[in-house]
Amino acid sequence: MSLSQEKPVDIERKGNKWLISNDAAQAFHYLTVARDSLQKENLELRERIAQLEQEKKDIIAMALQATNNIDEQIDEQQDASNQVDESQSNILRYFKKQSKGIQLTGYLLTDVQQWDAIRFQPRLSFPLTGNWYFTSDAVVTQDNKPSYLIGLGYRFL
Repeated sequence: MSLSQEKPVDIERKGNKWLISNDAAQAFHYLTVARDSLQKENLELRERIAQLEQEKKDIIAMALQATNNIDEQIDEQQDASNQVDESQSNILRYFKKQSKGIQLTGYLLTDVQQWDAIRFQPRLSFPLTGNWYFTSDAVVTQDNKPSYLIGLGYRFL
C-alpha cells in the first residue's frame, strides 16, 4: 500500500483526552518497540566501539613497548660490542718489559668479555725461532669465569 492508499490515522481530541483507533495504537506500539530496539542496538554499538578503541590503545602501547625493548637490546649489544672492541684494542697493545728488552704479544681473542678487573695468572711462554715465541695466558674475567688468551709474541732486544 502506498501512502496515498493508506487510511488516515484516527486520532481525535475530546476534552483533555486523545482517542486513538486500534490501528493507530498498534502503529504507535510498533514504532515505540522499534525505537527502543534501535536505542538498545545503538548503546551496544557504542560499547563495542569503546571496547575496540581500548584494544587499539593497548595494541599501540604493546607495539611501542616492544619497539623500546628492541631499541634497548640494540643499544646493549652495541655497548657490549664497543667494550669488546676496546678490550681487544687494549690487549693487542699490551707491552711487557723484561730484562732483555720489550716483549710485544698479540693475542687471538675468542669469547672473552667484560675485561674490567681482569686478573692475569702466570704466563706460559714457549720460544719458537729467533725472537718469536708462543704464549698462553689464563685470565679471570669480572664475572669470575676463567678464559684463556693465546698469542704470538716477539721480543725486541
